[in-house]
Amino acid sequence: MTPSATLYAILSLQRGGGPTAWESCEALLRWLAPGSDVIAATLPGSYLERRLQGRIDAAHLFLHPLRARDRAVAAPPLQRADDGAGVLGDRDCDVRTAPSLPWPAPVARAAGRIRTLDTLYAGTHRAGLIVVEDAAAAPSILAGAGALLHQAPAIVVCFASTPLADRAAVWERCVERLEGRDYAWFDGLLLPCATAERRTEAVTVCANAVACALPRAFAAARLAPEMLQAATPEELSVAAVAWNDWAAPVPRDRARDAQLAVTFDDALPAYGLHPAETDPSGHCWRWTGPSAHARFLLPVVAAGRWYLRLEVFNWGVAANASEIRVFVDGRALASDQHGPGGARFGSFTVAAQDAPGVLTVDVITPPTRRASEDDPRRIGVNFSRCILERAA
Repeated sequence: MTPSATLYAILSLQRGGGPTAWESCEALLRWLAPGSDVIAATLPGSYLERRLQGRIDAAHLFLHPLRARDRAVAAPPLQRADDGAGVLGDRDCDVRTAPSLPWPAPVARAAGRIRTLDTLYAGTHRAGLIVVEDAAAAPSILAGAGALLHQAPAIVVCFASTPLADRAAVWERCVERLEGRDYAWFDGLLLPCATAERRTEAVTVCANAVACALPRAFAAARLAPEMLQAATPEELSVAAVAWNDWAAPVPRDRARDAQLAVTFDDALPAYGLHPAETDPSGHCWRWTGPSAHARFLLPVVAAGRWYLRLEVFNWGVAANASEIRVFVDGRALASDQHGPGGARFGSFTVAAQDAPGVLTVDVITPPTRRASEDDPRRIGVNFSRCILERAA
């Protein structure tokens, strides 16, 4: 396995499976503009459908049924509500145009009136998210959403019902549908999948794999301007989703919830860090690299004001804390304490609605260097632990 494949396997095992469509949708919903419409092609009665109904106001949720028995041939056509299909949320049921690019693909049924997403929504709705629960239907759905895609909605495609051997090919057909548009592809953890090889790796390692297509501007807006200047184009898209299942076993001071410590081992959900190393005493550390931008997840115990302390095993390319930049959920933190063994940053506030939860921590170091003549890795700063400390 490649290092990134190992990371995905660890994340998948710690969650008891791969990222689900709902978890990816939930992460993206937090970023949508108010009043955005969500268009979802789901399997009726599925977990995803129920969670969408519970999370999104009915005025902005438009569900369309996919029938499992039709997957091998083609997804069923969209029909008028009075044709007996029971389509939910079709506010444009009087539209009678038969488009040249049907969504989904046509099925022989005389009573059906085939529609595209453009016919239903492009001129009257503000699409923020398109969700397709069965990836087999996604290429046809995206083919019929050309005009709608000018609104730049986020797109989530679930491969749980797609045979493992077919997933990469289906994903590549979806990539073709968005070719020429300003979209970037990610896996269900919202890590970038810019190449076909990377997409194949993602769908192979993650059970219940999810693919997300995000407008580049949408992804870039999640990062602070200072980070945009320091990061490479590939790194702009990094936006790891937090899994509470992983956060639960992290050691913490249960008596006072005064602090929480995370070790930089291979179980840490992260991007831009080399695999963990240990010494004979069991001390564990990870170097940042190969680029100057690293990101990892940190559980937050409770609401209130907190400090973030980074324990450093070797400063590497940085002389001290003044030469690294630290962000928590996109907020820059200044160092108020530092020494040879690390530094403290903050404080920062966690709102009541965000706790318990998970924070995204970004670290930007000076340019990386080669580890040694015998070690071609590009390394930055060597971290051993990250600690959340309650501010007085």
